[in-house]
Amino acid sequence: MDIFTPIEKLKNVGPRNLPKLNRLGIKTVKDLLWHFPARYDDYTKTAQISDIEPGEKINIQGEVVKIDTRRIFPRRMTVINAIVKDQTGALKVVWFNQPYVANQLTEGTFVSLAGKIHLDKHGLYLSNPSYEKIFSFNKNAELTEETASEESQPIINYNEPKSNLIHTGGLVPVYPETEGVTSKYLRFLIQPILNNFKTEDHLPAHISEKYHFPKISEAIKTIHFPKNLGDAATAKERLAFDDLMLFQLKALIERRKLNQLKSVPIKFNKELIQNFISRLPFELTTDQKISAWEIFKDLEKSYPMNRLLEGDVGSGKTVVALMAAVQTASSGYQTIFLAPTEVLAKQHFKTISNLISGNNINIGLLTGSGAFINGQKIKKGEFK
Repeated sequence: MDIFTPIEKLKNVGPRNLPKLNRLGIKTVKDLLWHFPARYDDYTKTAQISDIEPGEKINIQGEVVKIDTRRIFPRRMTVINAIVKDQTGALKVVWFNQPYVANQLTEGTFVSLAGKIHLDKHGLYLSNPSYEKIFSFNKNAELTEETASEESQPIINYNEPKSNLIHTGGLVPVYPETEGVTSKYLRFLIQPILNNFKTEDHLPAHISEKYHFPKISEAIKTIHFPKNLGDAATAKERLAFDDLMLFQLKALIERRKLNQLKSVPIKFNKELIQNFISRLPFELTTDQKISAWEIFKDLEKSYPMNRLLEGDVGSGKTVVALMAAVQTASSGYQTIFLAPTEVLAKQHFKTISNLISGNNINIGLLTGSGAFINGQKIKKGEFK
């Protein structure tokens, strides 16, 4: 299996879950691994039952000493009530409409729980917590294959419970979700893949060393299941760097492709532009002059111009673009000004009409609602 394996090839992705994963943009293993956590729930510290307080989000670990199922028929609700005990005390745990919990967490099971502590008239309780089984017949004995059973999976060393917990211990990743796809399910899919995950690192070694970046494989593993927030931040920085680098490389490739295309050079007409500037009711700023000159140089090249003219509102972008349009018109070619709204299109038409008055240049207006000047000629390609 590689990162381009379709997601439906995974063991735990069936026809019911496939379209739900697709809604999140997850279609391959790569999409799944690059579906990064939005945040982490911090369960790095295991609380003792005797120390917990209402409102806390905590992780506790202990033994299920009692569990029963109660059905409330008028409301069609199933309630699982359990008592979990550690060395310091006991705590009531409740699950609503999760009847399968009683089959998985039988009495005598050691369990890790994570959730929010609530308080009612009967005392403290944990409501609908995430859970993971911790198997051990003897807390002081080493776990062996002989003492384990299929029913006890997943098996976690009781003496080092944080080592394998993915739902209830450490920093637990919380992902962007959709209906039917929970963070728990995503963790369930991702964690087994990461155990043997390796992919080629495209970042040159000297860049990784300069910025102290981890390998891409390690960054992916860490972003999903970090040991601490510092490691998570380092992994996030590495992955963000990759995104920006690949974006820049793609832009560079597109620029090179553009430079291979051919366009008609439009020679700079100094007299024409000086005459246009002299008719303006205002003086051009230094920045406007520099920007216009850069555009004129681009127009003289034999390949298409690719330039972004950026400026604040009212900084004079329109007149700079118009100077390029005047230069283009003098060579017998046309220029299109596109506006995002009809109001702005009409505003530009009025402004440009005033600025080019006396330059013997035709201008038209065409909008989606049918407001136009010379619009039929524009539609038919007859406007000149």
